[in-house]
Amino acid sequence: MKKITLSISALVMLAFVSCGPTAKDAVAYNDNIMTIVNNVTLAQNDFFDQTDGHNMDSLVLTLKTYSAKSKTGLDEINKLAPFAEKREFLDAAVNFVKTLNALADNESKQMVEIMTKDSAAVTEADVTKVEELSDKLNSESEKVSKVIEDAQTAFKNEWKFEIDATKQKSKKIIK
Repeated sequence: MKKITLSISALVMLAFVSCGPTAKDAVAYNDNIMTIVNNVTLAQNDFFDQTDGHNMDSLVLTLKTYSAKSKTGLDEINKLAPFAEKREFLDAAVNFVKTLNALADNESKQMVEIMTKDSAAVTEADVTKVEELSDKLNSESEKVSKVIEDAQTAFKNEWKFEIDATKQKSKKIIK
């Protein structure tokens, strides 16, 4: 009787252990998060590319796209659940997208409002303000980029997969 009880207990324990997430699940989770993050980042980069002042119509359009994609990204990232009951990677991603969304709707919007003024109406204070806003955009973006990169590195190391830099997709380490 003890052998049967022990065997059943072992099978139950094995079933519980095997039901947890796998490295393959971690890869899919990483790819899902990074797709959202990359979409917002690309929209921000497109906006940055238009801040040279050559085409104001494109500047306005890329701001609208950046704002919309960051809002969509925020909605998408907020729907995700933690992976294996750990929130570090997800929290870093939420913070990243939330920060870029705030930058799009505040600092970037203020920059565009100043930059699209008639050139005769632009003051020295306006130029200084645009420089300050640009510096804030850069520093805040770099700060949250570092946080999510570190969180992704910890996540991939924990779940033992690598990032394929050429495809920006992850893959399981084969051992």
